[in-house]
Amino acid sequence: MRRRLDDEPRIEFRYEAEVGDLVYDRDANCVIGVAVDRDGVLDVVPAEFVVDASGKNTRIPEFLEHMGIGAPEVEQDIINCFYSTMQHHVPPERQWDDKVMVICYAYRPYEDTYAAQYYTDSSRTILSTSLVAYNCYSPPRTAREFREFADLMPSPVVGENIDGLEPASPIYNFRYPNMLRLRYEKMRNLPRALLVVGDAYTSADPVSGLGMSLALKEVREMQLLLAKYGAGHHELPRRYYRKISKMADTAWFVIREQNLRFDWIKGVRDKRPFYFGALTWYMDRVLELVHDDLDTYREFLAVVHLVKPPAALMMPKVAGRVLGKWARTRLSGQQTLIARNYSDRTVPVADRLDRPEEIAVGRP
Repeated sequence: MRRRLDDEPRIEFRYEAEVGDLVYDRDANCVIGVAVDRDGVLDVVPAEFVVDASGKNTRIPEFLEHMGIGAPEVEQDIINCFYSTMQHHVPPERQWDDKVMVICYAYRPYEDTYAAQYYTDSSRTILSTSLVAYNCYSPPRTAREFREFADLMPSPVVGENIDGLEPASPIYNFRYPNMLRLRYEKMRNLPRALLVVGDAYTSADPVSGLGMSLALKEVREMQLLLAKYGAGHHELPRRYYRKISKMADTAWFVIREQNLRFDWIKGVRDKRPFYFGALTWYMDRVLELVHDDLDTYREFLAVVHLVKPPAALMMPKVAGRVLGKWARTRLSGQQTLIARNYSDRTVPVADRLDRPEEIAVGRP
């Protein structure tokens, strides 16, 4: 994608620089450019339309506060998720013949780790392993620690797959401290010709894989509204945020159903809706059904990929299959799939017992 963009003559990249402020016409309530900071020197770049795609460390709330408009309301969940990735050389005799990827999912709250392993190219000579843990404050720093970290994953296969392999890279650790929503849709008097997109608006738990889906849907909505109203129309920001807030609501609902199962989430009891117990029970039954019901699995994927709303999983046809499988299992005297695998498990002890403070928007 980057190579394609580099070849686009209408795009100019400014390296080793960042936006230091917005250029704002107060009388017209309109953003008319940005001030680019490069080595402490501000260079004004005029613009008819400004889009902030700078990610969750966006400075737009700070700029709006300085302009006297005010910052948006912030909603966040502190999850302190760590990704640790390492690559290994794979000799021919160790290359997989029966698969191309290993993925380990967690059943929350009994498990709080995830893993993914895959070859980096078709030669199958480099295996990339990504290990993920929530509420983690001690990511691996050495090859030995990485192997020990792999033992914490839901399946021992992850660690066994890298035993005896030579490292092909250092360990890359990526910290994702919080899920974040900036509630621009609740603001009044938003400036014209300025919109935010992607993680600068809603930064979802990266394990969900929803970040790119959300961003693409937001860009599409922006495209449609620009064609209808034009870049400087006063209605554009309000209508844009109203539209994309509904998409964010769906993503937030889907992800939070899982994250709020963790008791260590700050303020979790206040964040859980009154129907949370019934919701998690039903979603557990859905997950049990998707193992052997292709139609329900397709509906489930449509929801988690934002193609359909969560209510699609509660339609009579789906609900009938979900509850029917559960009832048949119970009447036969058998345990459900989840009960068979987790009835003797305990919730893991949190890595650190104190509760982190809220994280300021714009702080790395």
